[in-house]
Order: sequence, then C-alpha cells, then structure tokens
Amino acid sequence: MLSEILKKYLNPEFLFKPIAFILGIYARKHRFPFYISLALGFIIFMVISLALIITDENVKSSTYDYVIRNRLSSPKPSDQIVIIDIDEKSIAELSQKYGRWPWPRELTAELIANLEDAHVSTIYLNMILAEKDLNNKNSDNVLQSVLSEYDNIVVPWVRLNPKNDSDSKFLINEVPSYIKSQSQSKTDNLNTIALIPSLFYDKNKHHGFSNLNEDNDGIIREYKIRFEAGEGLISSSALIASQIFTKNELKDIPNKIHINWRNKEGTYKRISFSSLLNQFQNGSEIIDKKELKGKIVIIGSSAPGIANLKPTSSVSLMDDNEIIATTIDDLINKSYLHLMPIWIDKSISALLIILFCYGFIYGVTIFDMRLWASEILMLMITLGFVSYTKYFINLSESISFSLSYLGLSKIYESIDIKASRAEPFFSSAKLDDHINYYNLILFDETQIKDTKLNKIKYKLEKIFGNKNVYILDNIFDGSHLLQDSLSPLKVVIIFSLGSITLNRSKLHIKNTNEYIDMPIKNVIFSTRKLPKEIMRLDDKKLKNLISVDILKFSQEIIKRK
Repeated sequence: MLSEILKKYLNPEFLFKPIAFILGIYARKHRFPFYISLALGFIIFMVISLALIITDENVKSSTYDYVIRNRLSSPKPSDQIVIIDIDEKSIAELSQKYGRWPWPRELTAELIANLEDAHVSTIYLNMILAEKDLNNKNSDNVLQSVLSEYDNIVVPWVRLNPKNDSDSKFLINEVPSYIKSQSQSKTDNLNTIALIPSLFYDKNKHHGFSNLNEDNDGIIREYKIRFEAGEGLISSSALIASQIFTKNELKDIPNKIHINWRNKEGTYKRISFSSLLNQFQNGSEIIDKKELKGKIVIIGSSAPGIANLKPTSSVSLMDDNEIIATTIDDLINKSYLHLMPIWIDKSISALLIILFCYGFIYGVTIFDMRLWASEILMLMITLGFVSYTKYFINLSESISFSLSYLGLSKIYESIDIKASRAEPFFSSAKLDDHINYYNLILFDETQIKDTKLNKIKYKLEKIFGNKNVYILDNIFDGSHLLQDSLSPLKVVIIFSLGSITLNRSKLHIKNTNEYIDMPIKNVIFSTRKLPKEIMRLDDKKLKNLISVDILKFSQEIIKRK
C-alpha cells in the first residue's frame, strides 16, 4: 500500500503538472507584457551599465584575447625594425671568452659603434643600465663615450610607483622627455618623480620610460605612450624611438594604445648578438650592412633567465623586445587598434532585443531565423574587422545580450505553444460550464502570413478566453513522403457559448455580434453543438469527433490545392 501511495505522489505528472498548468495559463495570458518587460529589463540594465563605465573603450579581457588569438590575419611585422637578440646562442658563445652575463659593457659599445657605421636610423637599447659595472670599470666609460657621440640612441628609464614621488630627489623638469603643460605652474618645477634613471643619464640625450602596461590579470594588451607626471607628461622610450625614426613628434598619438599584435604574419627579423658582433670583429658575413641602413634596431635579450617575458593577448609568453618592436611598429604606421565606443555596442544590443521582441510578439518565424543569422554575421564582423583593419569592432556583448533574450523568450514561447496546443501537461482538461459549441477552422498556412495569423489568434483568445482557443499546428508534422502536402495544414479549435458563422472571409460571433477578418483563400469552417455529456478536453468522444472532422476536411483542402 505504501508503495502505491509513493508511486502516486512521486509521479512526475502529479508533482509537476499543476506547476506546468499554471505556467501554461500565465504564458498565454501575459505573452505581450512578458516579451516587452523582458526587453525593457535588458535595455535598462545596459543603460545602467553604460552609465557606470568610465571609459568608452570597454571590452572584456577574455573576449579581447579570444578574438586576437583567433583572428584570420594581422598586420605584417615591419621590415624597418630589427632585433639584435642576446639569445641562448650568444650567451653560450660569448661566455667562453667574457664569462657569465652580464658581459663587459664595452661589447655593447662596440656593437653600437658598428651599427652607427652601418647608418641605422635608431637604436633602442633595451637594457636598464642603472648600476656601475664593478667588474669592468673602464667599460662604463667606453659605453658612455659611444652614447654621447650619437643622437639617435634611446636609453630607457623605469617609472616607479607615483606614491613614492615625494620621497624622490629627482626633479620632474630634469627628465629629458618631460612635456610641460601649457598651464604649468611655477611650483611644478619643484615636483619630484620616483624613477630609476640610467647610469648614462644625459639631459641632452633620449631617455623615456620603458614600463610595460600590465592589466590586472598580468597580461599585456596596451602600451602607455606618455606617462602623467606632475602637471605634464613624460614620453615612453617607444615613442621617442618612433619620433627619431619618423622625424615627427607624433602628437596625434593617444597617451595609451591597444597593441595590434603581429601574431598571424610572422615575427620581426632577429639577428643573434654574438653573430653580428663576430661579423664586426672578424669580418664574417652574417648580414649585409646595407640591410641595416635606415632601420630601427632594438638591442635586447630573449635568453631564459635574463629575458623579460610577459603574457600578451596573442601568446602566453613574449619577450619584451617583440612587445617594444610591435609598439614602435604601431606608432610609426599608426596601426594600433582602435576600439569601438561601448555606446555603439549597447545600441546594437538594444536594437537586436527590440527586433527579437517584435518577432516573438507577432510570431514571425522567418524573421526569427534572420536574427539567428545576424548573430553569426556579428561574429564574422568582429573577426573580419580585427583581422583586416585596425578597428576592433567588438560585438560580443550584442551577441551575448541578444542570445540571452532569445533563450529566455524561447523558453517562454515553448510553454505558450504547448499550452496553445492543449498538450495535457500544460492545459486544463476541464471545459467551462457554459460551453455549448465547438468550432473547427482548417486552412493551409501558406495562404496567410504569420503576422496576420497571430493577430487572428490573439483576437480569438481575447473574445473567447485562452482556455477556449487552441491551435493545432503540428498534427501533420514529421518527415515522410506526404509532408509537403500535409504539414502546412493547421487547425484552430474554438469552444464557444453561442454559434459562429463564416461568411465572405469574416468570422461572425453571434452572441456578441463581433466580426473577425479571416483573409484566407482556402479555408474550411465547421461548427457543432457539443453533446451535454462531454465536459472535458480529454474526453474520448470529443477527441474522436474532432479527429473525424479534421481528416474529412483535410481531404477537401488537399483537393483544392
């Protein structure tokens, strides 16, 4: 006995049918308010989120990285940039003669002097030379002599935490690349700045900050071109190198850029430090000096243990020489990424949600399919633009918002459809007490547009009540030989108090004297008085009666076709 009780009360139909029934009634009764309220909720949320965003160039880091790594193409690395790489080969070869790293700085001086003889345009010395070479005291003098002789060498500094500015003794106006503001006050000359200067500091030479701009997750996506300091700005070493090469101040470059990684078209040309030094010392031919003429040369390390490796949007680890090279490339060619203002993305999201809302309210299925296609199109636009232009058109939020709206609305629509079809789990089996007639409308759905059909459906529901109007739109569905002939046939069942007539494409409800337009060419209408003993939708007699009428009238519809 206990097992029978448990079987009854733990039956899914017993547990969930009341809930499904309530959902079915609600879904049919409140479909318009639901779709509209849901759309308004999404739009209000987007407006609030837009108001809380400080910058108009907002994009989720994970989305940004995914698009960059999976784009179809990227700009080609400029052949005007060459990296002189202190690589593993250089460490192994030069350590035999000069010992472990760091080597005497006179080697760097010798390399620079020979590069100048090759008439390179710019030399970026990607080393923080902040302390004296205690093991080779004369090396510093040699390097200082070479650096002071040429005016196209960039020696980077490091910007420390601005919180420590007051503890520093280094005056801001002593930084060679300090850009004073037009409204600078006299007291700004007394402001100090926390930094690590080069040992080879020269007021008349080129020094800028080389700090890499890491996001909160430690990944490099942007590069600071100018650093705020006091009432002015201090240029980055990458900007200074670009200014020397282009002979242009590049004032139109923003203070921060999104790096346009060259992750699909190869890397910058690299020459091993030891190989090039050996060529200069011994005359071996590694590279024709003419190939260095007019180039930007970056001298830095990629060897494990001494290289500065950072994760970027394009790869998990990249040495800072490649990062600096890409930044300089972006500056001289103005190829850095331009992000779409966030308000445009929000506007597109709102527009798509409004279109989806319209589609659900009026049941425009073909329109729904086009909107699905629009999601794919937006993804293609995002990937296409970032692959072949310098614009990052981020439509990921538009895709996620519209798909979220679509998903929730589809769930609601599914419940609505099930209840409209009188599926037992979602509809009431009991007929209203005052019902005397059942009316049958059979037609070919290809003879009427979805919007008009849904307007007729909504009018019928308004007049007779949701519980008394059912749309059987799947009775002939399925993949079979006759699907082309049978699947378009749809049935509308109306339970009414009084009789209904169809005359000249108008449905006349006699007891209320109302008319509903039925602009369908090929339609069959039938009305029958219900037997008094039929009180429920699931009554076998009623099912048989409706089934016989549908089969009989279906033959007439097919003959007319």
